[in-house]
Amino acid sequence: MTDHFLRIVGMPGSPYSRKMRAVLRYRRVPHVWVHQGSPETRGLPQPRVALLPQLILRGPDGAPEAAIDSTPLIRRLEGLYAARAVIPPDPVMAFVDALLEDYGDEWLTKPMFHYRWAFAPDVARAAAILPRWSRTDHPESQAVALGRLFSERQIGRLGVVG
Repeated sequence: MTDHFLRIVGMPGSPYSRKMRAVLRYRRVPHVWVHQGSPETRGLPQPRVALLPQLILRGPDGAPEAAIDSTPLIRRLEGLYAARAVIPPDPVMAFVDALLEDYGDEWLTKPMFHYRWAFAPDVARAAAILPRWSRTDHPESQAVALGRLFSERQIGRLGVVG
């Protein structure tokens, strides 16, 4: 892997990881996808708060650093890459863009959460898939137990989140 490729640490089921990856793809920014918790994350810088997605970028001193929070990351990329900007140059359109992005970040995750954890077939699918995304080397019995534990915790949050 060459140094000019960004690394994005995320999970396929994370809407914010998907959002960031979509921006990188649209802007044609060379990047490498790294599953959170996979062996490929060893040796990468860690953010102060373990949120997804994480972009590994050059810090002010030139050393790699993990940056988080998709909205500020998109704005940071605007300053790093000129081609195919995602923020409109017109201030009114930029405001509408920011409003829609904020709405999507804050409110569209609620129906996503609801439909992932409210119905038995979806719960079974999520419980089977989610533990395997980052723990590919664990035995099947552990993946099943983790899926059960995770789904019980998420279902308990339905009244608050989704």
